[in-house]
Amino acid sequence: MVIPKPNLISKEESWSIRQKDKGWGYAVAHIVPFVWIYYAASRRTITPALFVFFGAFIIGLFTPEEKATPFALVATPFLAKAGIIKAKNYGDLKIKALKIEVLENKN
Repeated sequence: MVIPKPNLISKEESWSIRQKDKGWGYAVAHIVPFVWIYYAASRRTITPALFVFFGAFIIGLFTPEEKATPFALVATPFLAKAGIIKAKNYGDLKIKALKIEVLENKN
């Protein structure tokens, strides 16, 4: 029996899709449950979700209990945006490296 492979986009496609993330839409949408799963699957990156998770964890450690949740909700878009920028920059580096590799193979 052959197990079908998941229908994921290629790494190269995901790197180019990340370059289109310029606004705050997905960063703010990380407040909505499960949006981060869609973002992670379509862009093949968990960086924004990790930024939000660890940022909220650190906020929870250092803020009073009654203020931790609202503060984490307010910080979520900023943390997600930082992760999106980090993933976007990584994708840009990988695209440039791929272009250089293709040019070297042609010569």
